[in-house]
Amino acid sequence: MKVLIILLALATSGCAYKTAPKQISEPKHTLEHSVQAIKTNKLLEISHQHIFDLPQAERFKVLEHMQRKPENKTAYDHLYKYLESKLANFNYYGNTLTAAESIYKKGGNCLSLAILTSAYAQLVDIEYGFDLISSSPLYLRQDGLDLISNHVRTKLFASQAETEQQLLSLRGGIIVDYFPARRTHIKKNIDHDYFISLYYQNLASEAIANNHYEAALAIAKQGVPYFSPKLKFT
Repeated sequence: MKVLIILLALATSGCAYKTAPKQISEPKHTLEHSVQAIKTNKLLEISHQHIFDLPQAERFKVLEHMQRKPENKTAYDHLYKYLESKLANFNYYGNTLTAAESIYKKGGNCLSLAILTSAYAQLVDIEYGFDLISSSPLYLRQDGLDLISNHVRTKLFASQAETEQQLLSLRGGIIVDYFPARRTHIKKNIDHDYFISLYYQNLASEAIANNHYEAALAIAKQGVPYFSPKLKFT
């Protein structure tokens, strides 16, 4: 019954559009925006919701896709099929992007993929979680600065109703990852706030690598409450 209610809600949301919204326009990269703000003595407040915001046209496509879910398929698996079609043309590169930026640029690092996956899951009310993976870290030296890259991935979960319907003793789910490797293990499960803090950490690191030190400090300060709520900067 819960699954039926969710599907009806999605159908109602999808039908709210009489015609599909316009094509997605290029979003300005958040780091570039932050640097420009600093140059004009302003501070760009990067809200956590900005990280996961999807363009209206993309929201329409996802909701329309979910309306076509076969009865014998789980919601998370059907959503993964949509994500898989998007990843077919994706390019892996080091930039940390918001969901909207990843869609437009058709790429992004592992954190960008996790952001995009969770943005889709939030839209269609599918539960998800994040794993910090223990594997050989990637090292990059840029202008005398050593950068260390770790790995994060997302898991989409079956709802309780889907688990009961399939008579499963264990909850189903699917892992969304760029390059799943055999010789890796979960270092720890991370909550949503910690995950958001990784975005600010990555963006600040990119700013440092490009010699935008004031922007890096401003971005890092915004991420501190998510990493450690007890710490405050003034």
